[in-house]
Amino acid sequence: MTRQVEPTSADAGMNMIPVHFGLGDNTSIDYVQVFWLCGYQEYWDFADIGGSVDRYITLVERTGTESTDVELTYFEAKTAENGIALIWDVGVSGGEHIQGYDLYRRIVRTVCKGIVNEAGTASISRWTKVNDALITGRVPLRYVDDCVDANVTYDYRLDVVLNDRSDALGTTRGKWSGNVPVVFALRGIYPNPVTTETKVSFTLPEDSPVDLGVYDIAGREVLAKWFKAEAGENIDTIDTAGLANGVYIVRVTAGENEGAAKMVVAR
Repeated sequence: MTRQVEPTSADAGMNMIPVHFGLGDNTSIDYVQVFWLCGYQEYWDFADIGGSVDRYITLVERTGTESTDVELTYFEAKTAENGIALIWDVGVSGGEHIQGYDLYRRIVRTVCKGIVNEAGTASISRWTKVNDALITGRVPLRYVDDCVDANVTYDYRLDVVLNDRSDALGTTRGKWSGNVPVVFALRGIYPNPVTTETKVSFTLPEDSPVDLGVYDIAGREVLAKWFKAEAGENIDTIDTAGLANGVYIVRVTAGENEGAAKMVVAR
């Protein structure tokens, strides 16, 4: 259970705000998080100060633990060869350490238009956790949900797991079209235009060494990378901090397959 309390206009000018709220039948509190008007965020772990209810607690600004601000850059669901591939990236600031991520899914079923909403769809199933173990690693991250049925639409929710709690970051929707063979494709560059770094997304029909090159408009190679990639969806990061503003061509080569796309560096 979560309770959210916000100050009102009657609290303006006060240097303290007394807050009273109920927690139903719950007999303990895990933590309290405060978003101060100055923009500072922090939390208090009640395991350290006694998490019992029916009591007064005084919280003073800058005496708690600084909260991590996790901003979802993107969260996408794409058809993979054996399921739905979930791909995401985040930006992080603050004092906590991210432990990992959890994914949840629910089925979206079509209903009569007008009964539930104008779109004619409603998510009527409960959220079910997708991953067994915590998803960890360096972002961007990719996870394939292979426990899905073909031609069924699913909602997905992404949660970030911090030191002592988890926060929902966002949702996306996807559908698996069945066992469709994966072919080579350079799917895109994002963000584009780019400032200091961007990501290249491509698919491979099989495991393969990959040559990734960046060329200026005169055809000179200004950046080169070589790495091994797995079959399916892949994402690689290009560091463009050392490139001057302008138009470039990104070329991805894997065996006999090759794809190219335009990239614009603008600061």
